[in-house]
Amino acid sequence: MDDTRKSAPWLTERLRQRVASGEWAPGTMIPGRRTLTLEYRAALSTVEKSVATLIAEGLLRADDRRGTYVSAPSAPAALASTPASRTQVYANVGLVAGLVPYDSPTVRREQWPARMLEACEHALAAEPGVSHTFINMEPEPRRSEDPDAAVLRLQADAVDAVIFIEPGAAGRRMIRAFIAAGTPVVCAALDPVQERVPHVCADDLAAGALAVQHLRSRGYQHLVYLRPFTTTWVEARLAGARTAAPHGMLTVFPASPTGEAPMDGAGQAFAGATAASALLVAGMAPGTGIIAPNDAMAAAFMQVAAKAGWADGRDYGIIGFDDRERDFGLTSLRQPLEQVGAEAAGMMLRLLRGEACPSQVALPYRLIPRTSTRP
Repeated sequence: MDDTRKSAPWLTERLRQRVASGEWAPGTMIPGRRTLTLEYRAALSTVEKSVATLIAEGLLRADDRRGTYVSAPSAPAALASTPASRTQVYANVGLVAGLVPYDSPTVRREQWPARMLEACEHALAAEPGVSHTFINMEPEPRRSEDPDAAVLRLQADAVDAVIFIEPGAAGRRMIRAFIAAGTPVVCAALDPVQERVPHVCADDLAAGALAVQHLRSRGYQHLVYLRPFTTTWVEARLAGARTAAPHGMLTVFPASPTGEAPMDGAGQAFAGATAASALLVAGMAPGTGIIAPNDAMAAAFMQVAAKAGWADGRDYGIIGFDDRERDFGLTSLRQPLEQVGAEAAGMMLRLLRGEACPSQVALPYRLIPRTSTRP
């Protein structure tokens, strides 16, 4: 039975605070019921009651086929007709993303661009005067959409603005075309966008610093940042880690990485395994805290270390990024995928209303502590 701290009213207030603080933005799909039971150590019935209460209040909305989402905020009826109310937007917004047509529907939905796109669509759907046109830049396996043809298709659909989700080289080419035509453009991506357009991204610098702060809070006094290769996100997370680590606490290994960054998870895992083997041979001190640039490298490190008799959470601690290796008990920093998509939609709506809009919004990761960093 739940104690009073885990009562339905207690949990309802905690969930309400996550919406009010902006951690769960409008259009965001909240974690599943069983995930919430584990996170809050509450009974499933308590979670069901709390979520049902917030749905009844209108703070959340249920989509029977997809999940439960944060509702878009609505103005009170008394304010809706006042001159100070927001301008109604009427627009057709183009949405451009590259979604690989995997055979599994679950895998298709779990793609990072797909999760950002879904949150973006939900946020736009809260505006009754806004419609959207979607262009998939990867309509078939191993075949990409021609960017010039995609631009023409959007122009034929008379789009008033375009949101690009994780734009690659083809997307950047399209961005330049729409900028030249004077069409409002917003980007949603995990890494900062180099084109001079308003964009939403994940805050890798803050995430790297948070990784160090977590390991230090768990008592790890010597930290190692794995760096088997360099790329934008590896360097950004390292830069953040350096800001939070006192002088002499953080070591980068290997000191001089060589080779190009692998683009796929298998290549990154192999790099993590190679780095783990080299570090163990070089001599890793017991009680070391390891920061792996992503979960693929972290999981590979844990496997190599286990074969050598090192137990994570006991002999060393390790933290990754992306929250993709729950089965390993890996502490990780979860990317704000849905929040990035929802915020990009909000940014576009502000542009269409003529409101001030920042050039960049960097959203925080969320720390998910597990047994790999047990004190």
